[in-house]
Amino acid sequence: MHDRTLCEEAQAEFDIQARRVRITELNLFGKAVSLRGRGEMNLDGTDINMDFNVDPARLSQVLAPGIRKIPQAISNQLWKINMRGEVGKEPKFTQEPMPCFIDPLKKLFGGASETPPRPAPGAIDGNR
Repeated sequence: MHDRTLCEEAQAEFDIQARRVRITELNLFGKAVSLRGRGEMNLDGTDINMDFNVDPARLSQVLAPGIRKIPQAISNQLWKINMRGEVGKEPKFTQEPMPCFIDPLKKLFGGASETPPRPAPGAIDGNR
């Protein structure tokens, strides 16, 4: 029987600012693949803005700290997954294969590769 478990272990670092949760590091470790992500969302589960990189299984857990950055740097250039939306309302997932080629093309043709950071609720915009 096939086990459909995505991850077996999770590690997170985050901070809470007013109604927003800023996730500086989210690691989801699985048997086949692991996801490394970061982003932010509202405390009520709305306005999710997360980006993930895909790593082979638990490779980052078994390699020495200095060496584990090498496969992570390679996987950062192979496949990126973006998650937007709301918890409980089927968030939207998009995939970006080969960001090392796609990101420069987006910049060249006027699109941004990363979502610009959002101001914290109640923050004053210095451009006004």
